[in-house]
Amino acid sequence: MLHDGCRVEYTGTQDGPLRQGDQGSALVVSGHCAHVQWKTGSLAGQVSLVDTLDLEPLSSRQGSVEEALNDSLEVSGLGTFTARQIYDEGGSHALLNAMADSGKLSAFHEIAEDALVLVAERIRTSASFTALAAHLDEDEADEMVRLAAAALIRDAFSAS
Repeated sequence: MLHDGCRVEYTGTQDGPLRQGDQGSALVVSGHCAHVQWKTGSLAGQVSLVDTLDLEPLSSRQGSVEEALNDSLEVSGLGTFTARQIYDEGGSHALLNAMADSGKLSAFHEIAEDALVLVAERIRTSASFTALAAHLDEDEADEMVRLAAAALIRDAFSAS
């Protein structure tokens, strides 16, 4: 299915400047026509009006999002295309989810741990917490710091 912003390939007849296999981005899809900005072929850089029956969305032929993401992160030169494709089709949430699903975010675990330690230390040294901690045992205060840090990070980013 074609939609605004999707990557397409020309599959129509070769009786004009367009050739089968030319690729571009569908800028606006309306009814049976689409304005396509061509990335390859003799019309590269130009926009033309094309019958949607002569276009095929690239995503339907390129396999899963995970396969595209694997290519984009492991094969140089394809990264911009496939990451852009996933982002264009589903936005930042789709790209992040695809990265998570394919295990690409596991490398960031250490960053998250560092952030949690930083937040916990800031909480531990805050004036309001030190007053509270004076009434708790050390292990109870440590538990409160861990809980507060985890809740703060969760709440801060859950609305994003």
